[in-house]
Amino acid sequence: MKKLIYMALLLAGVSAGICPAQTTPPADASAPAPWQETEAQRHARLQWFLDARFGMFIHWGLYSIPGGVSWKDPQDRGHAEWYLESTKMPVSQYEKFADQFNPVKFNADAWAQVAQDAGVRYVCITSMHHDGFAMFPSQVSDRDHWSLSRTPFGKAGRDPLMELKQACEKRGIRFCLYHTIMDWHSPLYINRRDHNDVAVARGIQPDMDKFQAYLEDSVSEALNRYHPAMLWFDGNWEAGWNDDRARHLAGVVRRVAPSIIINNRVGGTNGDYLTPEQTIPAHGYGPAVAFESCMTMSGANYWGFNRADFEKKSVKSTPTLLGFLIDLASKGGNMLLNVGPSPEGEIPAFYAEHLREMGAWLAVNGDAIYGTRAGLYVHQPAWGRTTTRVLPNGDTRVYAILLKLPNDHRLVLPGVTVAPLSAQILGQSGTLPAESTPAGAAVTLPDSLDAKVYPVVAFEFKDRIDPAQTINSVVLEPGTNGAVQLFPHDADLNHGLQVQNEGNDDENLGFWTDRQGTAEWNFAVPAPKTYRVTVKWSAPPESAGSVIHLVFQTPGQTAYQIAPFTIASTGSWEKLQAAEAGSVTLPAGRTVLSVRVEKLSGIAPCNLGLVTLTPE
Repeated sequence: MKKLIYMALLLAGVSAGICPAQTTPPADASAPAPWQETEAQRHARLQWFLDARFGMFIHWGLYSIPGGVSWKDPQDRGHAEWYLESTKMPVSQYEKFADQFNPVKFNADAWAQVAQDAGVRYVCITSMHHDGFAMFPSQVSDRDHWSLSRTPFGKAGRDPLMELKQACEKRGIRFCLYHTIMDWHSPLYINRRDHNDVAVARGIQPDMDKFQAYLEDSVSEALNRYHPAMLWFDGNWEAGWNDDRARHLAGVVRRVAPSIIINNRVGGTNGDYLTPEQTIPAHGYGPAVAFESCMTMSGANYWGFNRADFEKKSVKSTPTLLGFLIDLASKGGNMLLNVGPSPEGEIPAFYAEHLREMGAWLAVNGDAIYGTRAGLYVHQPAWGRTTTRVLPNGDTRVYAILLKLPNDHRLVLPGVTVAPLSAQILGQSGTLPAESTPAGAAVTLPDSLDAKVYPVVAFEFKDRIDPAQTINSVVLEPGTNGAVQLFPHDADLNHGLQVQNEGNDDENLGFWTDRQGTAEWNFAVPAPKTYRVTVKWSAPPESAGSVIHLVFQTPGQTAYQIAPFTIASTGSWEKLQAAEAGSVTLPAGRTVLSVRVEKLSGIAPCNLGLVTLTPE
């Protein structure tokens, strides 16, 4: 995995590289035409992924052998899958781990059984991480003698990826691969590290065109060997990789495997879904955008095996992990939950225990997760989350997942004015008396739920439930000084916009890579008044000159006011500053502020922070 410092930049395609980028992809007369498909074809291709909701990530490789203990200082035990980079170990020394890799306790059936017991629907394992080592017998990587074939395990004829694929598919679990773009081992990679002494000794100069050809050969080899259902790219953020290269690589993948799903980290807009890391977007990305949050089981957030973490049995609690899964499903997303097996080839037993506990909950309540779509609410009820399902007869099932029980045991779906046909607690026979109230559809919960972890009440309604019928917007009020503060986390978002750094001074709306994206706030003022509009934003030089419009409109009225704001560079995506965007005169009562892109320079207009309306 990448380090978290890059998270705020990833989807916007911003890179902080070492060497100048080469902008021309390899000349290839057989390069595929741009990938085209209808929306119906895309939906059919993504259907299994949208229904799965829960996957297992596996980070396993040579970096598992040192277990996070630095080669320079045995007291420094804080490393994992980024070991080669974070410890600056000479590559010639790191290569010796390949001669030690012999996970004699590896049992693909045992791993697949843990996955099945957990209730996951797909498994994604590292076929090649950033150390460039192919975790399979690769003829391409063996040009540098840098694949499983070099190891004692590979020399014994073992192929753990093929064994795992067969074990997973025997259990109905889809098999997927992770493959890196960034490569710390290849002498051709343009951002070659100083500690790559092997590349220096070979006298090979970096050449990004030749590296891309090597990368595409490697990816094609893995696709043809394993036929994965999904390819999870990573490492696309360094200089030297760009949208043209990403488009070319994506085209190669589509040509080899037309039905495959790929993530956005191939680069640019060439992927099928978004990949927030170690975070859950505040409101999701809207109904048209698929996404998957990758999360660690490790209490210290390690992806690969770390022996100190293992010795402490450091792991997130089962309720915490289930809470992640529930929250993501309610926003229309998947969770890809990571395990880091030991160098001997075992998934830590305490990981497996928590995974089985998750599976036990899903065995009762999985109908509220698998195959569902986002819930009714943008701003979630205090008691928990909802997911929805349209039934074959056109009716709607709404699952109320109770992260905490209401104090009075009265469960209300706010704003749902349609009378429920029925209500039932998953895992229990019989139904609950359900009724329509002015506050929303409601049931009274039995005391027996007090002892349950995240119980689920399934409501059924005639026909479809329109989310517009629910309370989906917070109506904000001025503070004691009369100013209206519009925070990113209070906005209604769509088309991939995401809240970053929620609750901090640098909170902002990022990932504004779709020009159609908007952010909206509902607020009310007590009397007609003129307000100065102040905008907080950040933007790199290439976004300078973008223009956003702050559109103020009273609901039900056709008239509106626009405060245009031209984006100036603040130096980077992280550096926020504030400036005035003019003034507006607002009537008493409710107003909707919608922020839209009028002119776009660069890949995104800005990261948008706090918007403040100060009375004049």
